[in-house]
Order: sequence, then structure tokens, then C-alpha cells
Amino acid sequence: MKHSYLVKNAADIRAWMKEAFHIATTGRPGPVLIDLPKDVTQGPCTAPFVDQVNLPGYTFPVARLPPT
Repeated sequence: MKHSYLVKNAADIRAWMKEAFHIATTGRPGPVLIDLPKDVTQGPCTAPFVDQVNLPGYTFPVARLPPT
């Protein structure tokens, strides 16, 4: 597993989903766990959609092709 999230506030769901998909699909693909407790899933979510991801500590190696 590449990363895991424990959502404690419904307003964080949209941003963390975007981050999770970014982490799961960049570099070497792998699973990301998003733990959604029952109290969070039953509450309202009024957070706006997040269009950009800002993960300052997350980097992945870029595959370099041999010269042709």
C-alpha cells in the first residue's frame, strides 16, 4: 500500500480523494486506503471540489528511456 487516510471530517473527503487518486496513479501504481468512519459518511459534505493537488513531500522517480 502506498498511503492511507483516516477521514475525520466530511469536508476533507473531496481533497483527500483527489490526493489518493494522484498518489495511486503516479510513479509505481499501487493501492491507497481511505478509511471513512460511519459518523463521517452520515454527515453532510459541503466542501468544494478540489481541482489541484499540493503534496510537497511526495515525489516519484521519472522513468528514463535509454538513448536511441
